[in-house]
Amino acid sequence: MKTNLLAVLALSLLLAPGALWSAPAAKAGNGTPTLWDLAADNDVAGVEKALSQGADFNQPSPTGMPLLMWAVQGGHMKIVDWLLEKGVNVNTFHPRAGCSPLIMAAESLRPEMVDRLLKAGADVNFQTPHDWTALLKAVRVETKTDDGRALQTRIVERLLAAKANPDLVNKKKRTALLMAAKAGHAHLLAPLLAAKADLNAQDYEGSTALMLAAQKGNIAMVEALLKAGASLDKNHVCGCSAMLLAAEAGHDTVVALLLDHGADINGKNEDGMTALMFAAKNGHLAVVNLLLARKARVNDMNNNSETARLLAVEHNHEEVELRLKEAGGTCF
Repeated sequence: MKTNLLAVLALSLLLAPGALWSAPAAKAGNGTPTLWDLAADNDVAGVEKALSQGADFNQPSPTGMPLLMWAVQGGHMKIVDWLLEKGVNVNTFHPRAGCSPLIMAAESLRPEMVDRLLKAGADVNFQTPHDWTALLKAVRVETKTDDGRALQTRIVERLLAAKANPDLVNKKKRTALLMAAKAGHAHLLAPLLAAKADLNAQDYEGSTALMLAAQKGNIAMVEALLKAGASLDKNHVCGCSAMLLAAEAGHDTVVALLLDHGADINGKNEDGMTALMFAAKNGHLAVVNLLLARKARVNDMNNNSETARLLAVEHNHEEVELRLKEAGGTCF
C-alpha cells in the first residue's frame, strides 16, 4: 500500500505544471509534448499554454535556438511581449547560426517586431561571427514587390534612427551602401545617404557602390550616387573604374552619364584596356557609337598591343568592327 502511494506521488510530480519542459529534446514518458516539440510543430497555442503553466522559457532548442528567436522568426508578437516582460535577454543569440532576435526580425521584414526589440534594448550594432548586422541583413533581402520594398525601407530607417552604424562591414568588407548597390536597391539610397554612409567605401575586390551600380546598369542609383559626390577615380583591384565596368557590360546610358560627370573616356585598367576596347570586345555597338561620338581614341592599344577593332574582329562582332573601321580603326 505504501509503495502504491509513493508511485502516485511520483506521478503527480511528473505531471505538475512546468515539470516536463526542462527536457526539450524528447517527449515525456507519457507522450506529452515538450515546449520545443510544440514549437517545432508551430503550435503557438500550445506554446502559450505551456508557458502559462511554468515551462522553462530559458531552455534553448536542441540546436541552441532561444525561444525568443523562435517567436520572432514566426512573428508571434504576443509570445515576444510575454518573454520580454519576463526579463528574457533581448540580446540572446543562436550559438550556431550566430544571429540575434533583432537580426532575425530585420531580415524577416517585420518592422513592428524590430521596433519592439529596439524598445527593449536590442543591440542595433551586434555582429554575427561572419560580421553581419541587422542593417546589413535587412539591406540584403531581395524584395520584388512595392510592399516588400516599403517594409524594407521602414526597417532600414528604424535601424538607422536607432544609431545603426552604416559603415560596419561583413566578411567581404561590404557596407550597407555596397550591399544596396550590389542588390540594386535604389529605394534604400536615401536613408543610407542621409545617415552619412561612406560613399566611397570599397569591398574586398575594391568595388565601390558606384562601380556596382554602374556594372548593373542601375541608372537611377548611379545618378543618385554621383549627385551625392561619389568618386569617379576609385579603381577595382583589376584597375577598372565605374566607366570601364559600365562599358564592358554594355550600359550606354550609364556610360553617357559618367562621361557627363567627367569620367575619363580613354582611361585604362591594369591590362591597358579602355572603355572602347571593352565595348568592342563584347559587341556593344551602342556603347561603341557613343564613345566614338564623344571622341574616344580609336587606335589606342592595350598591353598586348591589341586595338578595339582587332578585339571586335577576334570576337566576331562584325557590325562593331565595321563601325570602328569607318572611324579609322586599325587591326595592328
